Amino acid sequence: MIDLMESGAEGRTAGYLIEAEKLTLVETGPGPSGDLILHVLREKGYTLSDLRYIVVTHIHLDHAGAAGYLLSRCPQAMLVVHPSGARHMADPSRLIAGAKMAFDDFDARFQPVIPIPPERILSVAHEEALDLGNRKLIFYHGRGHANHHLTALDSLTQGLFSGDLLGIHVPEFAQYNIDYSLLSTAPSQFDPVSFTASLKKIEEINPRTIYFSHFGVVTGLAAKYIDTCRENLALFQQVTAEACSQGEATWQEIAGRLKIAVKDKLVKMGYPKEKPLPIFIEQNIDLDAKGLLDWVEKSQGK
Repeated sequence: MIDLMESGAEGRTAGYLIEAEKLTLVETGPGPSGDLILHVLREKGYTLSDLRYIVVTHIHLDHAGAAGYLLSRCPQAMLVVHPSGARHMADPSRLIAGAKMAFDDFDARFQPVIPIPPERILSVAHEEALDLGNRKLIFYHGRGHANHHLTALDSLTQGLFSGDLLGIHVPEFAQYNIDYSLLSTAPSQFDPVSFTASLKKIEEINPRTIYFSHFGVVTGLAAKYIDTCRENLALFQQVTAEACSQGEATWQEIAGRLKIAVKDKLVKMGYPKEKPLPIFIEQNIDLDAKGLLDWVEKSQGK
């Protein structure tokens, strides 16, 4: 696991280097993470030509933003992506415009974002396998968080690179013996029906290990995290409905209610009542609230 130091902070976003016969990176993080990844490759004794595949679970810039930069430096590498995301990696202008609307600090957080030549992009089908030599990655399309989302199962470890489908895992909670991940409903393609179907598919895969993009490795608890996501899916919809029942809700109002509900749940699990939520959780709840409001407005035809 590589801590990609998103926004200069530890424990937010992870990349995973699969040291197979065909060296493979899963998740690049945002643009500023590119040089960190190159440093890790060199530190491990690899040349830049050794990297063969760069897999992104989806094209949100905190997962895929450094892909173009890395491909410009690693001449043998191919980008592996969901078919719906391929054109946006070749022309990231819409990704950039969307991120600039959501983040005031876009340049510091995400640049550089570099277009990728189409001939270096490999789109993978649902249940397609990619041969890495001594193991395979098996890809599963899964909507709900984003229409261009996929997960990848490592045939050797039976570990699943879960992207954002199993939520935001915070290692800090381990000191309180809390197994919890925050549902990710960020704008603008959240869909609870598709999310439910994607969780069902992961349940059928039954991975031994989860490789969270946010953040860390968990073994033997896949069923527990799937159940947590289902519970949060119901909770988030309930909180949103309650906020909207009072009239025209804002994302700030939804976020405030979600923070109370999440904190209450964590306290019941053993989190100190007097301790504030981790800042990364608070920031993601704000994004979740924006995605939930967007979903409500779309369902109302707005």
